[in-house]
Amino acid sequence: MSKKNKLDKIFIFSPKNIKIKNDALHDHGLIPFTEWWYFDATLNDGYTAQMGIRLISLLKLKLVFTRLDIYKDGKLISHERKTQYMPSFKLSKEKPFIKIAGKETMKGFIDKDKQKWVYDISLKLQNTAVDLRFTGSTKGWMGKVPGSIWGVLLPRADVEGTLEIKKEIIKVKGEGYHDHNWNITPRVIFNYGWYWGKTNSQNYSITWASVIGNKRNYNTLLMINKKNDGYININPKNIELILGDYRKFKKKKIPYNFQIKVKDEEAEIDLKMKILDIHHVKIMGFMNYFRYHVVYNGFIDFKGKKEKINEMRMAELLVFK
Repeated sequence: MSKKNKLDKIFIFSPKNIKIKNDALHDHGLIPFTEWWYFDATLNDGYTAQMGIRLISLLKLKLVFTRLDIYKDGKLISHERKTQYMPSFKLSKEKPFIKIAGKETMKGFIDKDKQKWVYDISLKLQNTAVDLRFTGSTKGWMGKVPGSIWGVLLPRADVEGTLEIKKEIIKVKGEGYHDHNWNITPRVIFNYGWYWGKTNSQNYSITWASVIGNKRNYNTLLMINKKNDGYININPKNIELILGDYRKFKKKKIPYNFQIKVKDEEAEIDLKMKILDIHHVKIMGFMNYFRYHVVYNGFIDFKGKKEKINEMRMAELLVFK
């Protein structure tokens, strides 16, 4: 049996253009406080990687957590995390720049010649490392979601660089994604959690999310980006998120069947997602995070131009309770 999204009429996503300086630190001075930067990449030879940087402030204690997960054909081959304490890190409030233990970890800038947003990501943990350049290929956006502000700086990016796995250096290239959450309020944990995912056709990128309210109401949004161009926001009344085949995993019932349908004046979308594997971790000791590797199969028809979608990407489910 499948569950269709029940619409919460209070929430309608209203995106606006984002500036690269919006990806700087947004420490609002509230205690406790957190914000995070997320990157992932789908690379050649079946490799995928996820890189995360999370800042947490608790009274006078400030910590940065870095995380690097590397997968092969959707299956986890390395999961490493590291904690750094103040003053061993520096985060800029003026631009996307993070330095940890004296080394540049994240640097975002605008290539004025190509007019592209570029991010250099360098993370080295115990047995794995990445040195990757993300070059944006479509316009970013930002907007309020229940409990935070969500900025998607790179809905789609070209990625090139290296992975290091147990001292083996692997040259890689592919496509990537980057977002940033800030102004997190206590309201966010009153929700049950959220789903999120994205996929690309030849010329279009789809980013979708569904914040699950405390009464299991689904606040669903979907953005379409055109490569080297702008974006449109789909009215939630025209989005159908279908979840089914619930199974128990790490003491939580989670769906193994996803489908997204959209039909409005500008776009028609029908996407089914086949689950390849699921990676579960605990975040901050109480949140359950499920990272899916899924194969999207279907199509997007935007203003009469129809393109097939058949590719592997990451998706996620975060459960607060």
